[in-house]
Amino acid sequence: MRKPFKEAVEMAGLPPALRLHDLRHTFASLFLIDGGDIFKLSKILGHSSVAITERTHAHLKPDAYEADYGRVQFGMPSSAPIARLTAL
Repeated sequence: MRKPFKEAVEMAGLPPALRLHDLRHTFASLFLIDGGDIFKLSKILGHSSVAITERTHAHLKPDAYEADYGRVQFGMPSSAPIARLTAL
């Protein structure tokens, strides 16, 4: 697989130092930058955990969780007495 890849790199006029793994990394980067989910990317890449994917690629999407911060909100209880439920 390496020889045909290197021949294709040469024919395309790309830097000879380009490795097949560089294409995998580029795909993953573009996937995230385009809005792809890091959990799905982890499965696509075959990583054993999403932590591996995050270590390598999460810097490309630093605001990924920003929209989720306000998803759960907690209200402070009022000072009114607590109503007790009674059994039927």
